Amino acid sequence: AEGGFAPEEAAAAQAAGAKIVGLGPRILRCETAPLAVLSAVMTLTGNLE
Repeated sequence: AEGGFAPEEAAAAQAAGAKIVGLGPRILRCETAPLAVLSAVMTLTGNLE
């Protein structure tokens, strides 16, 4: 089910060295989240034509 990580899962990932980031209050499907992140990164780095 969609819905994110449980707090203990996020804490374990962070303890293992994962960088915690977010997209604000939005909840995106796992199929669309990578596209949203890639678009944001490309926009911020000037690589979106």
